Amino acid sequence: MAALVPMTPMRVPASLSSAHPYRKKTPSPTSSSASSPGTPLRPFKIPKLDLSPPGLVKSGSTITASRTVTTTASDVFHEVQPYPLEITLDFDLFQRGSAERMPTVDESMTIMALFPGCHSVDCSHPFLLLRFTQLPSKPWPLKIAGLSAWFIQSEPGPFALPLPLGMGKMGLGPDLTVDAEISRWTPPTTAALKAVVAVLETLSFSPRVVQWWGWYFIVELDDSSVPSLQQKFPRKINGLVGYFRHDTPLRPQSALRLKDPAQGISDNEVYGKTLRPGVMISGIKAGGDELLTTSGVCLESPAGERLVTCAAHGFLPGDGTVYHPTRQGEAIGKVVGSIGTSDIAFMRLNATLKYAKETYSELDYDAQPFKGLGDIKKMKMGDFVYFNSPFNGLCIGTYAATDISRLPSDEPGIPHQWFSSDIGHFGQNWEEVLDGSCGAAVWNEEFEVLGQFRFMDKGGRFAFMPSYQELRHEGYKLVEI
Repeated sequence: MAALVPMTPMRVPASLSSAHPYRKKTPSPTSSSASSPGTPLRPFKIPKLDLSPPGLVKSGSTITASRTVTTTASDVFHEVQPYPLEITLDFDLFQRGSAERMPTVDESMTIMALFPGCHSVDCSHPFLLLRFTQLPSKPWPLKIAGLSAWFIQSEPGPFALPLPLGMGKMGLGPDLTVDAEISRWTPPTTAALKAVVAVLETLSFSPRVVQWWGWYFIVELDDSSVPSLQQKFPRKINGLVGYFRHDTPLRPQSALRLKDPAQGISDNEVYGKTLRPGVMISGIKAGGDELLTTSGVCLESPAGERLVTCAAHGFLPGDGTVYHPTRQGEAIGKVVGSIGTSDIAFMRLNATLKYAKETYSELDYDAQPFKGLGDIKKMKMGDFVYFNSPFNGLCIGTYAATDISRLPSDEPGIPHQWFSSDIGHFGQNWEEVLDGSCGAAVWNEEFEVLGQFRFMDKGGRFAFMPSYQELRHEGYKLVEI
């Protein structure tokens, strides 16, 4: 039986494709062919798979199945792998983010029937947890029945729910009400999260990070020695469960290198006088070594200056020369500033160069010019997010959380400032996201840019993405040169 969509490493020649730009070289995290055994193919723009009654029918590239189908559905899915990006069933466990519920026995059996070896289905909203004795071949679906899918290898028997990034301890103190727009499943603004910080500080807590995860908060605190801390920390904040911790599991001092770019195929081609989001750039790090990163987007400041975003840790303060694609290439600009420790930096491009608003297309995924900076308030848990780097090509995940973190302040009399970030769930399909992907623009399904990629946890699940929300509120606009 034929696969749902062609998933090969073939590239459509630019001269035969649409006007959308394609890379001169196809990035791959491994040096082997994308079709080699054990090498996951990247799910590009794959149609949703709609499973609804009655019976099991295959028509073209669409498969439908009823809840009662078990072995037959499993056999068919085994033949039509790779799985689609999203599997839509005749029931929704998330209902567009307005509510959440556990699957019924029949619904759980339907989901298990689609995946050979799946022995358990559970929910830890907004995640659908599927457990396998042996995990299926990748790539895995990112969404199933409205929830972000989380694949886990474990033997049948008693087990605990995985806690995203470590929730910490639940507060047992009085409920807290903050005068801000905070609700379940609708992302709060930076101002709303700052209001949470302000109220916690009046209660003598010292938060350094406040994370919103849809139905609960995780607050990282400095004051680990406060007596009876768990009894004092609020049980709920505006109706959302409150958790606190003292460690920082998702923020190392520097970006995680999960694999050396030299081991894979990187797009180190020269792109001439017109550059665009997603090209390879190079700088010098401490010690004089070269560090490769990815170019972001061009933003116009309220004063009218046009600058290109990039990863701050890729360039030495005081030098800041930016090369493309490597130090052996052309100097294309200078880093002229950054935002605290957020890793967002700005480079001034040489006057002879142009910079587009559109990144590179992939097979079955046509990139469009970016429309502008996106509003996080319009996002919903589970919405698709994307980034494209010269090391991994296109990577696709789902929006999972937003937070604010405390940054040192350069202004006299102000002890610190706060900056927002987003967290994406990438479904464990990309354990080999490379260090050079730092700085790549992150966008949503509407081609609105939300921020930039910083790093992914070692499990290949969650990506940390500094947000452009503050820049948007300050009047920065996405433009081209």
